[in-house]
Amino acid sequence: MMRGETVYVTMLGTFSLAYGGKQVRESVFRETRPWQLMKYLMDSRGRAVDQEELVRVLWQPENCGQDVCGTIRVRLRRLRESLEQIGLGDIRTGLVLYAQDKFSLNSDYELDLDTQRFRSLCRREEDAALPPAQRLEACRGALALCTGPYLERSKPAVWLETGRTETAAQFRRLALTAMNLSRKAWDGTLGPALSAQVLCMAPEDEELNTKLMSFLVSSGCAAEAVAHYAQLSRMTEARGRQAPPLTAFQHI
Repeated sequence: MMRGETVYVTMLGTFSLAYGGKQVRESVFRETRPWQLMKYLMDSRGRAVDQEELVRVLWQPENCGQDVCGTIRVRLRRLRESLEQIGLGDIRTGLVLYAQDKFSLNSDYELDLDTQRFRSLCRREEDAALPPAQRLEACRGALALCTGPYLERSKPAVWLETGRTETAAQFRRLALTAMNLSRKAWDGTLGPALSAQVLCMAPEDEELNTKLMSFLVSSGCAAEAVAHYAQLSRMTEARGRQAPPLTAFQHI
């Protein structure tokens, strides 16, 4: 393994790792303990994490039984078995290192995280010195990375809240900015893609969905506005809630 090889990490949506042209991702059915470990280490990248922290933050002592160290070793072994599918499972040269009762990510690998690219594009969009067209391009690039909330399939946890809250707030701001810049540029091509992104990232944000539907209609995409509302209604009802009233969108 040569120093500087890149591991591509997806944190927005379903967590996945790609390396050497291969990809491995967490199960879409349930979150397993080995993947909890991997996601926490990635969220905590840049520092070593000891066993006591892992048990306290992720699993609680009572869920590990008396042999806490043994339980963690089993989960580490299973994680490495998954990482071996893409060539990152080796004990000494793989992505996850364990020494002196501490876990860390191997610094010999360069990590390319979608969240880092997302934040970089957000900063570019915020640069008022850039022409509107370049700011809109940055908006589009950042929004395209949003295939789901931050570590979407993770169970709610305190350590996740910062990433989820920040990402959701940035997404909302970007979506509104993109619509505003598109209107000024008379660019009607944003709507369909943004519809899918808002349904994925913010289906419960009634104000954002209302503004999006208005934007779709004003951009000549009335059919897409109707389709957006229909899909939003299905998603809302699937969660056991009443579909948003049509009166919420009466101004469009």
